[in-house]
Amino acid sequence: YGLPLYPVLQGNAPLFEMESAFDYANQFKDANSISWWRLGVIGPQEFAIVNKTIKIQVPEPEQPPPVGGDYGIEILVTPDDPRFQAGSFTGEDVDDLLKTYRGTWGWDVRYKATSQSRSTVWGRWNPQLSTSGWYEVAVFVPSRYATTENARYKLHGVKNESNEILHKVNQAQYRNLWVPLGIYQFDASNPNAGVIFLNDLTGEAEKSIAFDAVRYRQIIGRTPDSQYLADGYDAPIGTSTERRGSQIWPGNWFEAIEYAQLYNENSPNVAYHTGADLNLNTPYFDADAHTPVYAAASGIVTFAGKLATWGNVVVIRHDPLVTTGQVIYGRYAHVETMRVKTGDRVQRGQQIANVGNADGLTTFHLHFDLSPTERLATTPWDWPRLNLERLQKDYVDPQTFVQNNRPT
Repeated sequence: YGLPLYPVLQGNAPLFEMESAFDYANQFKDANSISWWRLGVIGPQEFAIVNKTIKIQVPEPEQPPPVGGDYGIEILVTPDDPRFQAGSFTGEDVDDLLKTYRGTWGWDVRYKATSQSRSTVWGRWNPQLSTSGWYEVAVFVPSRYATTENARYKLHGVKNESNEILHKVNQAQYRNLWVPLGIYQFDASNPNAGVIFLNDLTGEAEKSIAFDAVRYRQIIGRTPDSQYLADGYDAPIGTSTERRGSQIWPGNWFEAIEYAQLYNENSPNVAYHTGADLNLNTPYFDADAHTPVYAAASGIVTFAGKLATWGNVVVIRHDPLVTTGQVIYGRYAHVETMRVKTGDRVQRGQQIANVGNADGLTTFHLHFDLSPTERLATTPWDWPRLNLERLQKDYVDPQTFVQNNRPT
């Protein structure tokens, strides 16, 4: 009683069936050993599958209790502030190249047409930090003359980083909004701490780029254990206005299948659902087809590829929450037109893909789930099926989690 059961698999089956059986036994049933029947019919091709490494599940280490956090001093550098500088690469007077207007919040905004192949002007924001520590850095995108999809903000002076950190912002997506670039640690003795550089080279024609304010907000009350922190979670779908609203699943989006709901009953595929299947069938059926999918929070892409039965899947290890330090893995499944690859850093609200249908295996929808463990880091295809206890250990209700962790 209590000893493990080992599956016995067929050694003379077609190769794709052998591999599928191996993956199913190891990934979905957590089999720590497999017996192949029988040795006499296993040749060099079959042995390549027999010789695959079995992944043994290791219990998750206990996480330390969360510690609270808050904002401290705030530094605002606007284009009419002495800490903002602009210049020209061509020798022309920068004031002849950069146009100016009075923005919504009372400070000047600079803008110009984008450049396709050569930088002509630059802008530089220097917060002149007097206190070392962790700061949330955000750029303001105005409602006018910000139509570029490729503004390239370069952040300098991040502690323990020898190179600049490049952030690409699609200004066309935002109207009078602060766009967080992330949370970083700075050493105030470094004269380049927090310096942001932006030029007009975007590779686009007939667009315009805005040089607006940059905000630095100090994080106090906790000692971050990561270079990057997440300021909160938004829904992964909907317009930018909808995602900022109080409705967690914005507009007419709804959960067709909810977290821990039993579905596919009376079929071999019966299972408890790990997250939310998000649909939009208004104003017409499959209105969600090909619509953008956004990163719910900042983080690093740990997987972006195609999986059997899943279609394209993106997994993001979201940065520790600034309020609790908790790390969450997000899985965005059945998508198409993936815009990210493994290792990419993403920001909250950055488009990562479009809603797909798993290459025709499902109707159009986004499967979105969140895991507080590292299960999705090692097995992005994970599916606990009828193991409700493990599901509740490895996944959280995405609607409740997003609702409780909205950005400040």
